[in-house]
This record gives sequence, C-alpha cells and structure tokens, in this order.
Amino acid sequence: GGEGGGDSGDASKITYYTPRVSGVQLGVSYTPDTGNNLASNISASDTQDLVHHVGLGLNYVEKFGDVDFRLHGTGGFGAVDDDLNNTIEDGHGFMVGMGLGWMGWRLALGYGDAGDGLQTKTGGQDNGEWFSSGIDYKTGPYTFALGYFHGKAKRADGSEDTDFIAAMAQYDVAPGLVVYGQLDYIDVNNPSSTVTNTDGTGTVLINNDGVVLMMGTRVTF
Repeated sequence: GGEGGGDSGDASKITYYTPRVSGVQLGVSYTPDTGNNLASNISASDTQDLVHHVGLGLNYVEKFGDVDFRLHGTGGFGAVDDDLNNTIEDGHGFMVGMGLGWMGWRLALGYGDAGDGLQTKTGGQDNGEWFSSGIDYKTGPYTFALGYFHGKAKRADGSEDTDFIAAMAQYDVAPGLVVYGQLDYIDVNNPSSTVTNTDGTGTVLINNDGVVLMMGTRVTF
C-alpha cells in the first residue's frame, strides 16, 4: 500500500511476534519515524514521514484433512510528521488475504486499501485500493496458473484504473530446472494521459494496454 497507506517500510522499528497457538500468530511493530533508517543525516521533521507508527498483523494457518487453509491480515496507522497547519491526512491502510490448497489445486484472494495518508485533505485523492486473485494446478511435472489484478486510485483529474491478467504454464524438466511460458495482458486507464484533439475541441483520454508473451527457462541451485 505504500508508506502513505500505513506501511512503515524498512525504517528503524521494534517488532514482536507471538508464538503460534492453534494456528494463530500475531505481530506488532512500532516505528518512531518512518523517515529514519539508521542514517547519519536524520531529518528532525518531514511532512512526507509518519511518526509513532503502529503496525499490526495476524495470520492463521491450519490443515483440515486434504485442505490447507491460510488467512492473513495486516494494517498500520501513524500521524503525519510536522503537519503544523493540519492540512495532510494521517497514514492508515490495511490488507487481507486468504489461500486454499487441495490436492494439486491452490487458490488465493487478496484485497488492500492504502487509504489517503499523506495526501492533502482538500485534494480528494487517495493512494488506491486493489483486489487480486489467482489459481493454479500442479499435476506431475506440469503447473498451470491464472491470475487477475485490479487496482484503482482517486486522482485530481479522475480515477486511475489498472487491470492485469496473467496465464502461465510450466514444466519441471529436472530438479532445479524448469521451462515456462507466460502470457500477460495489462490495461491502464490514466486520467492524466490525454491528448488534445486536432480540431481543438478538447482532450481525449488515452487508454494504455498491451500484451506480453514470455518464454524461458529458470535454474535454481
């Protein structure tokens, strides 16, 4: 979700994870300043940083017969550093997801909302939200997968939308060696991408889309 949405990134922090009990594990972190990363030139204040940031996480992992079940959620919030005029939104955001596995099948779903943290309060913009899903099936040396992602964000001149679809097939030639092929389609609707009509009657929104085909091998040791 980005730092504006409640993510403290790799800034210096204190983190604690509980032991896993009945499949459940909790985590919490505290970050004094998201702009500090053990650097020697730490800034005293920065309106693009969050202070007193708290991050929370929960995950649940369990197996019911042949079914593997996973559930996780994370969230964070913090105050804007040095917002003397109270014109910038505080940081907040969350993400939830789940996964199911049965025999050779796996299904995953996820949703996240990065909120409007670090955006100007009167600007009407946010950092976006997204939804993703994926399913794959493995039988012997073959794996087939299909995934979909949709994201949108409010901008000053409209809504920015992104759709991404990916299909993949993989063959395990030998341990550590796979051959794969992947077909991707992406469509981006960006309100900032416009062109002026030749007759001078206004602007037209440009939709950016494309198809990518990838084939190759992957070696791991």
